[in-house]
Amino acid sequence: MSTPLSQRDPSSPSALSAPPDAATTLVLPIDHPACIRRAAGLAAAGSPIGFFLGGLCVALGDAGNPDFAAWTTRSKGAGRVGRPLATILPAQEVVPMIDPEGIPAALRHIVLDPAELVARLSAMVFIRLPIRESAARTVPPWLLSRSADGRPLFQFMDPHGYDPVCRFMEALKAEGVRFPGGSSMNVSGQPEVVVREEGIAFARENGIPLFLADRLSPIGITGSYPILRFGPDGVSLVREGPVPGWVLERLLEHPLDTAGTSPAKYPQLAIAPALLEGLTPYQARSAVVLRLQGWSDGEIRARLGRS
Repeated sequence: MSTPLSQRDPSSPSALSAPPDAATTLVLPIDHPACIRRAAGLAAAGSPIGFFLGGLCVALGDAGNPDFAAWTTRSKGAGRVGRPLATILPAQEVVPMIDPEGIPAALRHIVLDPAELVARLSAMVFIRLPIRESAARTVPPWLLSRSADGRPLFQFMDPHGYDPVCRFMEALKAEGVRFPGGSSMNVSGQPEVVVREEGIAFARENGIPLFLADRLSPIGITGSYPILRFGPDGVSLVREGPVPGWVLERLLEHPLDTAGTSPAKYPQLAIAPALLEGLTPYQARSAVVLRLQGWSDGEIRARLGRS
């Protein structure tokens, strides 16, 4: 599997051509190892790196670097001020930071087990959750927010199952970067950039030296990932995204509070509830990933041995 939103031919590492007026931003394929290494080296030195993820343009880098944080605020505008950056990290690194008292008892067997988190939610959703005060003191303040009761909140996504971003994260970690992360390409308050050429233009206008591009989503799914917020009283869907909230409920086997949920800015994945009926959460996640990659319901059932 390459990514949830696109399919790649790993035997085709040739560079993609950038528009003639994008000379200051080099455009390369997302799935070539040398391109990932080059991107990681630049990011570790403080540069933002542009990515087209098949249906979303993002800028990733060393989210723990104050220069990267300042660049994010400049590029996204005044609406970004005071809002924390999201990170891309392995669940096994985040789970020890979590404050168990801030997680509903019914969900601790999932949230406090890295393998369970990965099996149910990796590469699907950003997770915002309470962490221990002792852990918060080791995290740059621009990566934290606070809950209504004052608990420090940290947001991350485990990218396992999303191969190019996972490799970029691992390459950044090898460069000594503790907090890979970033944000979507857009001015805050405006829809996120979902067209490759517009992402390249954004990169050029904002001084991004390198842009790694994937192919289009085979089923036209675009937009930012959903966000789940965990707290002592339950789980809230902060933002809808390509994978609908009801599917995330199915993966968690727990209801979501949708009061105040921000709607998705682009059409969501069309998936019939019947396709997930009778599946374990792990099988259901596999079915969703395959649907995002363009598989038909019949092909998914056959793959899961349920035809």
